[in-house]
Amino acid sequence: MSTTIFIALLITLALVAYQDFKDRAVWAFLFPLLIVLGGYLYFSRSFYLVYLYMVGYNLLIISTVLLLSLVYSKFVLKKDFLKEVMGLGDILFYVFMAVSFPTLAFLVFFVCAVLFSLIVHQFASKKEKARHNPFAGYVAIFIMGVYGVELFGFYNSIYSL
Repeated sequence: MSTTIFIALLITLALVAYQDFKDRAVWAFLFPLLIVLGGYLYFSRSFYLVYLYMVGYNLLIISTVLLLSLVYSKFVLKKDFLKEVMGLGDILFYVFMAVSFPTLAFLVFFVCAVLFSLIVHQFASKKEKARHNPFAGYVAIFIMGVYGVELFGFYNSIYSL
């Protein structure tokens, strides 16, 4: 069953990446699907209370990051947060990550995914002046790699990082 969920999750992540690169917009139903699939995989490998605590901590971390980003965009950049700085899809992708991993793994994957996004975007946009970073697309590719590492047996469990 979990292999089927893994494959469904990888397909959904691939769709998010494809749409974000192609259209800079992602079908709205894909994010709840990601949240359910990723949350189920983590929940099925965890204890009920541990899952709730970890997801709570992760959501607190995301809320803090988003609040700091909102304040920075409003007072320093003087830009509208949801229209010019970050898309709703990016925020929903954060929520997907929060419900899909324990706190330590979430922090590692979150930081590595952001760095991956920045580095790949720097190299990808050298030829053209790309104004927008398809963050959800880059992070989807990164998370596909994370899940692929576990699915193909290169790492025992991403949930015990």
